[in-house]
Amino acid sequence: MDRTLPEHQAITAVVPTVPVKCNDQPGRFPLRESTHFVLRLSDKRLEGIMRSVIGISYDFHRPWPFWYFVGKIMSKALFGTEHENQLELLNSARVHNREFILFSNAHRPDSRQQGDKASGRERQIRVVHVECTYPKRGVEMELGWTPAREDVCQLVQHLLDYREANPARPRRRIWLVTMDSTPVDHRMDV
Repeated sequence: MDRTLPEHQAITAVVPTVPVKCNDQPGRFPLRESTHFVLRLSDKRLEGIMRSVIGISYDFHRPWPFWYFVGKIMSKALFGTEHENQLELLNSARVHNREFILFSNAHRPDSRQQGDKASGRERQIRVVHVECTYPKRGVEMELGWTPAREDVCQLVQHLLDYREANPARPRRRIWLVTMDSTPVDHRMDV
């Protein structure tokens, strides 16, 4: 990891190619039409991925480079090798020993567009839940995805609405969403 580079470029390792498995009925939910992706990783799994893929430990005090790198792994796996930067880091929430990392699809203009509330048209979001298998020696890491549950979609929608209402925020401010779907403005120490 090169600490002199911006956080989205700090991990200079080659992004691995990871196979993807759809855990839903194929074709029911077109992946390319998805606007947001939620990756759920336990601390142990995140540490294992970082050790096996790039050979360094996950830094809990400076997680942003790792989140960006995991986003690149997901982006390359879900959209192909030429789309390594298609997913943009949007938010993260920690629940017990798990990280829920939210990415937006940069190639979907409506993933950032506002809804037209005057005409009653809300922004249509499509959220995908992604999980990684635990890396084991001799076994290839794999991504699995399904359409996100309705409560997860509501949390993402609530977060997007909150960010629209409060657009001017510093770059390193992370919006945590509590389990009762109330956003909490939380400045992370860097």
